[in-house]
Amino acid sequence: MLKNLKLILATLICIALVSSLCGCTKIEEQPVEKEKLLPQEVVTNFWNALDTGDYKDAYTLIYHQVEGMDEQSWIDEHEAWWGENGSNLKIFNFTVVGNYTLPENTFEGNFTEARSVTVNATVAYSGHVSSGISQFVVVNTSDGWKLYGNY
Repeated sequence: MLKNLKLILATLICIALVSSLCGCTKIEEQPVEKEKLLPQEVVTNFWNALDTGDYKDAYTLIYHQVEGMDEQSWIDEHEAWWGENGSNLKIFNFTVVGNYTLPENTFEGNFTEARSVTVNATVAYSGHVSSGISQFVVVNTSDGWKLYGNY
């Protein structure tokens, strides 16, 4: 009886493993509410969206008072720059290594707080690989944290 139970359990584990490896089992991702994201999550999600060519999602993570561009124009510009489905961009490593609050009135806009998020990244753009530390400013708006600047 115990041998049969072990055999059944091993079989189920193998089926689950094979199904997940071959893509037969789809894990449903829950949509993330953008206003609930932490500053470092905004930066990471923005660059992941660019890397996969999800420019519509990337657009929702930008503070638009700075940009002054409608959504479709922004998407078209970034698709031309980063490539269809992010084909010109490849992120090998993107690790948040810190973030800190910036002094009040450092940046102009309708937000309550600004933070600097520091990342250590290895990125390739059109085949040219670059590694190093980068900083991104995020601001706390009525719609949650947003990336500040023209990316």
